[in-house]
Parts: sequence; structure tokens; C-alpha cells
Amino acid sequence: MAAALSLVLYAPLLAGAGVLVWRRPALALAFFVVGLALHNAAMAALYSTGVEGAALTAIQAWKEALLAVALARVFLDAVRGRTLPFRPGLVDAFALAFGVLAVVYAMLPQSVLGGGAGAEAVLLGLRHALLPVLAYLLGRSLLLGAPDLHRLGSLVLVAAAAVAALGLLEEYTLSVEWWRDSGAPGYFREQLGFDYRGPARMPENFAFNTEDGLFRRLISVFLSPLATSYMLVVALLLAAAAGALGRRVGVLLALLCAVGLLFTLSRSAVVALAAGLVLLALIRRRLLYGAAALAALVAGVAFAFAFPAIAPETHFLPTEIAEQERIARELGGLPDARGAALDLDDPSLRSHLSSLREGLETVVEHPQGYGLGNAGAVARRTDTRLIAGESNFAEVGAELGALGLVLFGAWNITLLWTLARRARSEDDSSVRAVAAGAAAALGAVLALAIQTDAYGVPWLAFCLWGLAGALARPSPAPLPFSGMAIDSRVDIGHVHLKVAEIDRALAFYRDVLGFEVMQRLGDSAAFISAGGYHHHLGLNTWESRGGSPPPPGTTGLYHVAIRYPDRRTLGDALRRLVDAGIPLDGATDHGVSEALYLRDPDGNGVELYRDRPSEEWPRAQDGQSVAMFNAPLDLPALLAEAAGSH
Repeated sequence: MAAALSLVLYAPLLAGAGVLVWRRPALALAFFVVGLALHNAAMAALYSTGVEGAALTAIQAWKEALLAVALARVFLDAVRGRTLPFRPGLVDAFALAFGVLAVVYAMLPQSVLGGGAGAEAVLLGLRHALLPVLAYLLGRSLLLGAPDLHRLGSLVLVAAAAVAALGLLEEYTLSVEWWRDSGAPGYFREQLGFDYRGPARMPENFAFNTEDGLFRRLISVFLSPLATSYMLVVALLLAAAAGALGRRVGVLLALLCAVGLLFTLSRSAVVALAAGLVLLALIRRRLLYGAAALAALVAGVAFAFAFPAIAPETHFLPTEIAEQERIARELGGLPDARGAALDLDDPSLRSHLSSLREGLETVVEHPQGYGLGNAGAVARRTDTRLIAGESNFAEVGAELGALGLVLFGAWNITLLWTLARRARSEDDSSVRAVAAGAAAALGAVLALAIQTDAYGVPWLAFCLWGLAGALARPSPAPLPFSGMAIDSRVDIGHVHLKVAEIDRALAFYRDVLGFEVMQRLGDSAAFISAGGYHHHLGLNTWESRGGSPPPPGTTGLYHVAIRYPDRRTLGDALRRLVDAGIPLDGATDHGVSEALYLRDPDGNGVELYRDRPSEEWPRAQDGQSVAMFNAPLDLPALLAEAAGSH
């Protein structure tokens, strides 16, 4: 019952989001930024209500569905326009080659490569390899301007601060017994296939196990300290690059992210943040970022020493004690709580370095790779023999061979170089800042990928690589000015509008405003004018029959302005609108003109105006420049003008 009800509620929500993304594919990135941060917590909550199996798998796929919708829209636009939405470059060639190689390896029999992955593992491995590539290609296909990029960067910061705040609240209020009774352990074990051994069967990094006690780490809505810390690192680097730290709200949000990052107790994330700040210093040539990198390292070490005195203590459940004692003996004992931050021989670090070394040795010994699904989290969740784990570079090499490792590295290094170059050459300062932040974030995540599966974290796969793709697209270069003014006899001959229905459009332009129909082509087009000209306005349904107005935030016609010869005829137009019950969006005296603003039945902006004589135009102090202004227009006086009262 719960599964059926959840699907009934989920379907219209996904359909509505799909419609919005279809109309404006860039919205997919915003959905990913917020939705993927909440994803694990939401799915665990659904699992606790009895939604599981195929029903929950379908709901989990919302992100892939929206990505597919966005890609389908940009592909359709490319087909219609008979041109690619971007000019391919070297970075795109590497990305495409890596993606194609992954598809080829997915089709190769495992027996040929020596792997042991089943069909499910291969598909999951293909998904792991392709999602960042597809998100990157989506970003490349989006033409995001400076305001779009600024809003997206701000959204990342706000969302990350919210994640940090929720994590701090959860860490100090929810007990291990609460987590035991929640849907999270079952979601990880039964739905995802991860049999964790942390307290209450949560992930092992749910808490920091030391000889001085068991201390909670911040997991927030990601249900993972590592995934949480990665989002916080990206947000902090974007904020630092964009100058958000120079504004009060930005400082507060960044401070909240920094505190949250410290409470994840992720040494690798703090080091990656410092590395990103150093990269930012090199890109922007500002020593301040280098000082910030040093401060981040010092703060990370100091907090690690203070962590046992600050973090809430937790405990293993009675049924878990014996198993945990055995695990501790296998690891050679537990680390000291206060010294672990600088202990280069602690079990976690040894495990990461050992996995990286063994993975690279595997690539050397087996350069053709074992095929998809034989490494990392995919192998663990599908009970496939693990060839390599933890390091993305080792995993890629073990699965896709030496060629896959080279292409993966070449794509991401070239992408990093492309972002850094745009951060130095872009004309718009706000775009330069976001590009620098994205470059620093990508560099930090690639550093993390040396020892962890950062590439496989969905938030990074969709959001970071999607944003990087959008920023890898350079702004068009300005065309040179010829120095010759246009002939003064040139004017605007006519405007052609896309409409949903010809009759509905004529009911406005012909029947209300009074234009004359000069020619009509059935239900596909009509040409109308004032005074017998062949047409001042064209109305067509060639690409818009039954369509809807474009959503806010898209480019296109702002409005079409129809000029009336004098104030009396403009007043007559106003009377026609009043008689037809058509509302105005505005009425303004600009000094040089008087204007009425409204929308036609298809949502197109329309301005009806009359010009004042040029000798009445307001002028600037130099006596030459026009000094237009916005003042309310006296509508009763305008109506009275039409009635002949003035």
C-alpha cells in the first residue's frame, strides 16, 4: 500500500519537474544541487514507511530521469537547428572517448577480460562511469550567462550551509538507538546492498572509534560524513572565489559550512580544501588564498585534537560489541583520539594507501582491465570479487584498463586547464570568479579521487561535472566594430510572432487593436498592418501550434512596440483595451514617450506608445544625450483625450 501511494504521489512530481526541465534544461542543475543533497535521507525515510524494492528503485531514478529529459531537449534543439550547441574541443573529445570506451567494455564478455561481474554489476558500473560524462555534456550544451552562474553558485552555498546546519542539529539530538530504528540501516543493507558494520549497522564512518571512546561524526542528510564533506568543500571554494566571504550573509553561510566540514572529521576533505585554495591562489594570483589554505590545515589539525572534547559520544549496541572487538584486534588496535589527526600510520590511512598501490599494480599487471563492475562500491554491493577499491584512478584502471585510466585523467586534467584558462581570460568578472571556484573545486575533488570514490558520489557527479561543463563553454568573442554608422533611412519593417492559434491572436490584434488583415494562410499564418502596408506584424504557428509562453529566464523577444501617431490615437487604443477587459502590465511616461504595457493572448509582451516631439525630449546636462525616466502615466487623462475632452 505504501509503495503504491508513494508512486502515485511521485509520478506527478516527477512529471512536473520534467516539464520544467524540458522548457529550461538549465533547471536540471538546480534540481540536482538541492535534490541530491536530500536524496539519501529521503530514500531512507521512504524505506522506513515500507517503500522498497522496485518501487523505491523507480523513485531513486528521479535524477537520471531529469538528466535524460534535459539531454533529450538539447539534442532535439540541436537536430532542429542542424548544429551542435557547442563547438567541440579537445576536452570534449577526451570525455566522449572515455564514455564510448565504457560502453564498449560494458558489451565485452567478462570472460574475455578475466572479470567476474554479473549483468547487474556491469550496468551499475556503466552508470558509475557515464553519469559524470553525461552531466558534463549537458553543462556544455547550456548557454548560462553571468546571472545564471551567480545564482547557481549561490544556490550551492545556501544548500551546503543548510546541509551543515541540519548535520550539526542531528549530531547532537539523535541517538544511535534512533538511527537503529530508522530506515537508514535497512535502506543501505537491503536496498543498496551495503552491509555496514558501524553502530546500529550504519556506515563504519558514522562514528570515530578510538581507544578513548566512540565519537559521532557529522553525516547530515547525505547519511555520510565523506559525501557531506565533499559538498562543503565545493561550496567553500566557490564562495571564496566569488568573493562571498566579503559579504555578511556570505560569511555566515561559509562559516557554517566550515564548521560542518570540521565536524565530519574528514582529514582528506580538509587537505583537499587546502589544495583547492592553493590552486585558487595560482589561478587568481592572490596570496590571500594561500594563507587561507594554511589556515584551513591548522584549523583541521586543531579541531581534530579538540574533537573528543567537543563531539557527542555514542556507543555500539550490545549485540555489536563482540564483533567490534574482533575488528579492532584485526586492525591492530584503536587510534588515540587526540593524536589520530597527525598519525600517518593509522589504519584508515594505511588502508587507502594500500588500496591505491594494489590498484595501480593491477593496472600494470593487467593493462586491458577486468571490465565494468569489478571494482569499488559496485563490486561490494553486488558481491563481485573486488579487483580494486577506494581510489577512483585505481578503479578506472582496473575496470577499463590503462587506456581508460589515460582517457579519464586526460579528460579531467584538460577540463581543469580549460576552467583555469577561462578564469583568467573571461571578460565578465563574475564569470571569472565562478570559473576559478569550479576549477579549484574540480582540482580538490580529483585530489580526493586519489584515495576515495569521489567520482561516484552522485552530488559531485551531477553537480560539479555539470557546472564544469557549463563553464567550459567560453563566452562568444565580441565582433569588431566597423566604425560606420547604419544608414539613417533603415527602420524596422515588421515583427513576426509565434502564436499558438491564429484565430485567438487575430481576436486581439484585429478585433481589439484594429489592425487590418492583409493576407491569411489558413491556420498557419496571418499578416496584418495599419494603413495598407503589406504587413507590420506577422503571426504564425509554424513552430508553436498549441504551444505555451516561454518560461521566465529564457531569451527571446521582450516586447513588440506599436507606435501611435499622437496622444488621441493612443487614448483610443486604451479605450479599446478597457472595453475588451484586457488588463495592463504597466503604464509609464518615459519623457520621450508615453507607453502602455500588456501581453497578447500568447504571452508576448506588447507596448503601445506615442512619441513626444524630439524638441520636448528631456536631455542630460550635456544638452545632447537623452535622459529618459519612468513616471506614472495618467490613464484617465489619456482616456479623456480619446473622448475629445482635451
